[in-house]
Amino acid sequence: MESFKEGVATRVQQTRLLLRKNAILAKRNLRSTVVQAIVPLVFVVLLFVLQFALQANARLDKLLKVERSPDRIPFQSYPRCILGDASTGPCLSLVYTSNEAVIAPAVVARIQSRFSIPSSEVRSFASPDAMDDYLNVNRNSTQGGYIFNVTTDAGTGLRTVGYAIQYNYTETTSFGFPIDPTEYTLLPMQAAVERALMEELSGNPGLEYRVDLLPFAHPELISYDVVGELGPAFFFAALMFNFVIQLGRVVAEKEAKLREGMNIMGLKSSSYWLSWLLFNAASNLISVLVLVIAGAGFQQLVYAPSTARLYKVLFSFLPFVLLSKGIADISAQSDDADDNGMSWSERSSNADFALVSVYEWLIADFFFFCFLTWYLDNVLPSVYGVSRPFYFPFTRSYWRGLPVDAGAATAAVRERDDYYARRDPTVRAEYEMARNKTFPSSTATYSKRGGCCWVRKREFKAVDGLSFHVEENSLVALLGHNGAGKSTTVHMLQGLFAPTGGDARIFGHSIVTGMAQIRAVMGVCPQHDILWGELTGREHLELYAGLKGVPHEDIADEVEARLADVDLVAAGDLPSGAYSGGMRRRLSTAIAFVADPRIVLLDEPTTGMDPVSRRQVWNLIQAKKAGRVIILTTHAMDEADVLGDRIAIMSGGQLSTAGTSLRLKNQFGTGYRVTLVTRAGKLGDIAEFVRDRLPGVELDESDASESDEPPASARDDAQLSFKIPRSQLSHMSRFLKALEKRKKSLGIHDIQLAMESLEAVFLEVARIDEEGNDAGMADSSSSGESVESA
Repeated sequence: MESFKEGVATRVQQTRLLLRKNAILAKRNLRSTVVQAIVPLVFVVLLFVLQFALQANARLDKLLKVERSPDRIPFQSYPRCILGDASTGPCLSLVYTSNEAVIAPAVVARIQSRFSIPSSEVRSFASPDAMDDYLNVNRNSTQGGYIFNVTTDAGTGLRTVGYAIQYNYTETTSFGFPIDPTEYTLLPMQAAVERALMEELSGNPGLEYRVDLLPFAHPELISYDVVGELGPAFFFAALMFNFVIQLGRVVAEKEAKLREGMNIMGLKSSSYWLSWLLFNAASNLISVLVLVIAGAGFQQLVYAPSTARLYKVLFSFLPFVLLSKGIADISAQSDDADDNGMSWSERSSNADFALVSVYEWLIADFFFFCFLTWYLDNVLPSVYGVSRPFYFPFTRSYWRGLPVDAGAATAAVRERDDYYARRDPTVRAEYEMARNKTFPSSTATYSKRGGCCWVRKREFKAVDGLSFHVEENSLVALLGHNGAGKSTTVHMLQGLFAPTGGDARIFGHSIVTGMAQIRAVMGVCPQHDILWGELTGREHLELYAGLKGVPHEDIADEVEARLADVDLVAAGDLPSGAYSGGMRRRLSTAIAFVADPRIVLLDEPTTGMDPVSRRQVWNLIQAKKAGRVIILTTHAMDEADVLGDRIAIMSGGQLSTAGTSLRLKNQFGTGYRVTLVTRAGKLGDIAEFVRDRLPGVELDESDASESDEPPASARDDAQLSFKIPRSQLSHMSRFLKALEKRKKSLGIHDIQLAMESLEAVFLEVARIDEEGNDAGMADSSSSGESVESA
């Protein structure tokens, strides 16, 4: 294990590189960065505009201005009747009833005369009940009515006149504005009848009588304090914008598997999260400064006293709620023009969840969410990643990195002795090597049982009973159809998946407990490119070189060497998003060889490359074999034939066969292929010669012709190809000697002899496996091994 000092130095260097990466991405996404910085200013300006607009409206509203001597407001004229859509009778402006026949008619006549109300809009009734019955039948057609009650004192002869007003209380609108029935109807009717009564009873028609409305004197009124009411929400939204952007960047890296790519190259989780913490803290600091400066330039949620303490505690685990509460408290101290805001000494002045409590909870939340991030990052990884048990903080293996029990691993391997005894001899040999190997430092040996799978309606094992070993200074090519388990095997070796059984040892370290040590000496070219589109090829290599521990002064030389390896020196300063598919694969291959790793996993590295680039990468891989273990997965048979010191073919998550290309061709090839170059007119003679001496041989129908007539192009050269099956190999020597004697007479210019291609070997192995799987389907479905989710 690395020392404490080395661990700190590694994390400091990785954090510095990741901060540089984040800064470069922020610079490349300049528009997004600028928007993120000025969003607080935009929110403050918007808040200021709203406040300014309301203040401008308030200056035009007399009711909100300072009033020391308010003006009188006269009553409106007596309201005239206006028929509406809901009216059901004739339009009457005034109706009345009285218990005597002198005073009431005279008073009504004075009202009619003063306000020019025609007699057609006036009607009298014999009794209040009669008037009510009329109003009920003819709704919304009468503006108002009077009920007079005149009494005379028997002793003094004084008359007392009382009245009641009935008016239409239905609310109406005028040009969209509501009309208050009290102000529009009741008060004018009351003023009119009072004046008429005083004139009538006093006998003085010119009596001076005036009734007006007089508002109270008042200071300047604020119609709506936008900053006080909406400020907390606006400030919260301004800072939450940053939170959403920052969270999106972290999630985007996880979705694009960029973080997993860095983990494979030795990234420490603490460095990763510390880099985001520092970068986002700096970004938030800028936003807060912009918010404060803008607020200075432009000059309560669940924390009410009645709220239960439990709810306060629960909501205090949400930092944005605390932020809004704190801003609301500070804003409350700045509501009025005479307020000086909240000073530091007043932070505890609010007895119910004071501002100091907000600060304390925010600090506590910081440490709580740091712990939660660390814990969930280990327990709930992405689809690519090894999850730890929920109790992992209490295990010694997490803190001490204890080695796996070699005896237990060996016992697990020995359980399958009977199984491997029935397999292909090459598979059995690989198993014996894995079982008996002592795992010296110069060897990487793998023995896996179980595998990674998804549990659905039926069990499925992506890798099952796989055992093979790779010597140093060699390359093993893994072949197999789609779904054979190649990528799953490579993913387990990278530590992206955990084996549900078995183990693998890489230079003495277990992939179960020693993945950190393995990744320090491992390079990986993933099946799909894991690159930042905004970073250049050079910046990618600088980042990964730093993550792998290359000294700072040597990084530039290391980057130039890797760019030269894949012919990307000229394109090194271009963003990888501008690369072609082949260029991105070359960059991924270069990343795999950064920092001189001892084991390299190449998952289909030449996919999408042109022939020239592919040959160049082949040469690179050949040159890098020395001192390394290389595992290559590919679908290109020629690539495996050229690069592989040994070839392993997988099917159904198991090893079907393994060996050198020559040995596999000898074991599974169908024979030899002979190609004869001759004149076109001689094809028929040659075909007859071959059939006579090699009965049952298969000629390529596209080459041979059964016709004895030479074609028009008889003078041109042609070729004839045929296979010599393994059953005819004993006759091949005699046939070739006879062919050499007849070479001239048959017009043969050249004779080519070759073994079957690796593709034919692959197809033959696949055919054998398919027949075996069909026969053993029942056995495999009841193997009794547990299936776990990766």
